[in-house]
Amino acid sequence: MKLTWIAPALALTAALAMAPTGYGQAPSTCQTGRLLDVREDIEYVPTVQFGRIQRNGSKDWTTVDLPSLRKQTTYTVKVVLDGIIYTARSSGDFWGYNPSRMIVNSELEACVAADRLVITRPDGKQYKPTITRRERDQGPSR
Repeated sequence: MKLTWIAPALALTAALAMAPTGYGQAPSTCQTGRLLDVREDIEYVPTVQFGRIQRNGSKDWTTVDLPSLRKQTTYTVKVVLDGIIYTARSSGDFWGYNPSRMIVNSELEACVAADRLVITRPDGKQYKPTITRRERDQGPSR
């Protein structure tokens, strides 16, 4: 590499390293916020029956017998941090956390990490729903 290319390459690298990661994103430092709302949406969605095709062309449908509908739960939480209201969603699968156990209008520790709202649960573990909306808190303290 020629020496004439080293200075511009270093300047470009330094500029990219110091550039902001995204506009409208809050810093990822954790702070005390307030849980404004928790909503649980339950929906029944159709399931698909799966089978496999044998090499001779006959279908084998004896693998699994599924019910025609399954329950799908989605949780939506609203948290206010530093004057910004974050709305975030998560699925209510078997292994997930049920945020409806948390108390509305109580204080909690939370931070924003990229598109996730990282909330410290009452048991000390982290709950990480995906942020779907950000808005400024327009009214007085809710």
